[in-house]
Parts: sequence; structure tokens; C-alpha cells
Amino acid sequence: MAVACARGLLPKLSRKTDAVILDTHLSRTNEALLQLFLGQVPQLWSSPQPPVAAIDLSRRERLVEVSGDGFERFARALLGEVLPACYLEGYLPLRAAVEALPWPAKPKFIYTASSFDLDEGFKLWTASKVARGTPYFAGQHGAGYGSHLYMQTKYAPEQTATDAFLTWGWNDGTPRTAPAFIFNAAGLKARRSIQDGGLLLVEASMLNQITHWDNYHEFGLYQDEQFRFTAALPEAIRRQLTVRLHGSYRKFEWDDIERWRERDPDIVIDTGSETIGRQMERSRLIVYAYDSTGILECLSLNIPVLAFWRDGLSHLSEEAQVHYRRLIDAGIVLPGPEVVAQRVAELWDNVGAWWNSHEVQRARMAFCEQFARSSLHPVRDLKTLLLEALARRSE
Repeated sequence: MAVACARGLLPKLSRKTDAVILDTHLSRTNEALLQLFLGQVPQLWSSPQPPVAAIDLSRRERLVEVSGDGFERFARALLGEVLPACYLEGYLPLRAAVEALPWPAKPKFIYTASSFDLDEGFKLWTASKVARGTPYFAGQHGAGYGSHLYMQTKYAPEQTATDAFLTWGWNDGTPRTAPAFIFNAAGLKARRSIQDGGLLLVEASMLNQITHWDNYHEFGLYQDEQFRFTAALPEAIRRQLTVRLHGSYRKFEWDDIERWRERDPDIVIDTGSETIGRQMERSRLIVYAYDSTGILECLSLNIPVLAFWRDGLSHLSEEAQVHYRRLIDAGIVLPGPEVVAQRVAELWDNVGAWWNSHEVQRARMAFCEQFARSSLHPVRDLKTLLLEALARRSE
């Protein structure tokens, strides 16, 4: 009720030139403080969902003329099948909903660290403002930027179509890139390792319609490595293990829970009933089974973590591999499931001694400086970065 009242009242206190800031990955409190620091009344903007529109097959068939050769012909032939409905059948209703938004008419700038991904209403509204000259800034959304070869690359629209891209620490040397800090962990306190906690294994999601290879086959190989990891753990540690499934597991007919039950009926499986932060607070050691945002968050917050994934460092650029090798040398990133299980057993009785060692902490801090910087004053620092980006845009 209070949020609904705020959404109705706060827009009346906004100015047409206020910056539009939403989905920053900061806490709600810090996001409100950021707007206050910029001299404007905090807002709880929310964009409209694309309306449900019936697919018009005949219209799609008439959409393009299939011509050309090779890949061009293939892409043209597929366009009618893959074009989202909100860009064709549902476009006019979505545009009407966007035009009715009570957002600032001439914003000083637009900033988000998430809405550029799946928020079609935000995208349409932002495109209309950018076409009229409004500066548009984006912040890093998760892991992979500045390091991965195939996803979150320098060709991603949030980098190429923005006036400034705020990273979690890295810099590609272009004027558009501005090193910032890891927004997800901003304002959170680092914690000491817990000596009597459990073991947490964090699982990846299946990559649906993102890659050009067989995702189901790849995920089967991936999950087999998770089974091998748990099987290689000493019995006493395995009984303190919680397997946290990725939140998207419900979207696929993979039957993750049943597969885990077949391997070990007594395994503790978490399906997202509580936040991963709560689970981390009860864990003495966390194992990530993929190169994820969570690893960066743990490293930034100084939480003991181990990691392993398939295919080594082949998914990383040569520049990024230099930094990841620091984690390998420190024994944080390991080459396979059995090796990780053995390492867990070796560290289990005194995780803190290993994690707080000079070698591990030096590697952690050097890596974080590149990919997971922390900030003691995230609101002040982000305000400074945004205003600097705005000044460069005005030059």
C-alpha cells in the first residue's frame, strides 16, 4: 500500500528535467540517496509491460522479402518467426503506454544497470529520448563484461549505444568506459569466514536460445560434473552440503530436483526459498560451478569461495586470463570437480586460515581491482561518475 501511494505521489514532485534513474543494482535506500544527492526527489519509476498480442502469421509473412544469399537469406527467412510480438503486433499499444508514462519530459540524463536487458518499455522510452539528444548512461549488469569472449562483449548494446558505460573496475581505454565498482555489493559489509557453517554449491542455469550449440547436451555434461563433485566429497561434508539451483530451473523440462534425488536422495536442495545472501551467512565455504556474478560478489565481500567450470579459461579474452590466473595460482579457481572436492576436504576444518592468508588475499584484492572493486561511499562515488560522464557528453 505504501509503495503504491508513493508511486502515485512522487511523480507529482518530479521536474521535467530530472534524471531518470532506475534498476541501478544499488539497494533501494542507496538509489533514493543517489537521487537526493543529484538534487531531485527520489522516484519509484516502473515501466509498462508489453501488452499480450496475438501473432498475425500473414502479416509476418509479408514483413520481408526473402532475398540475398547465404546467411543474409537465412536471417531474412527467419525474421518473421523470431521477431518479438511487442515489436510488431503489440508495438502500437506498447508505444501508447510508453507515451503515457509520467516520467520527465526532458531528463538531464538516463541511467540504469539493468533495464536495458529485458525491459521493453524502458527501451522504447529511452530510444525516443536519445533520438532527441538526451544523454544515456548504463552500468555493468553482471559478470562477463570486460572479460568474456562470447557474451557481454564490447559489442553489447549497453556499451555501443550509450554515452558512458560504468564498469565494475576494468577499463578498455575508450572514452565511453568509466571504471566504477561492483554495484551489487555496494554498501554491504565484508564478513569473516564462519568456521562451523555448511557448504553451499551454487548451480548455473541452462542457456536457452543464447548459443548456437545444443544447450541440453552441454548442460548434461555440466550437471555430470556437479554429480562428480558431490560424490567425491567426504561423507561428513556431503551431509552439510546445500545445492542451490538457479532460479530459472523452473523454465526448463530438465527435472533438476528429480535428477539430484536419483543421485542422492538425502541431498539438500534449495530452490530459492530464501535469498542467497542468507545462505552465504550460514556457509563456511561457497563453491560456484560456473564463472558467475556470484564469484565476483564473494571476492568483493571477502567471502571464502572456490570455483570450477568446464573448458578452463577458453571463454575469456587473453587480457582477462592474466587476472584469472591469479585466482588459479591462489587455489580459488580449480580445474575440475574432483580437485575441488579434495580441496574442500583439505580446507574444511580451518577455511579462515587459508582464506586470510597473504597469498589468497593478495590475489583476491588484485583481481577485484580489475573486475569487482568495492566502494566505501557508493552513492557519492556514483554521483561523481554520472556527473563526470554528463560533463564529457556536453563537451
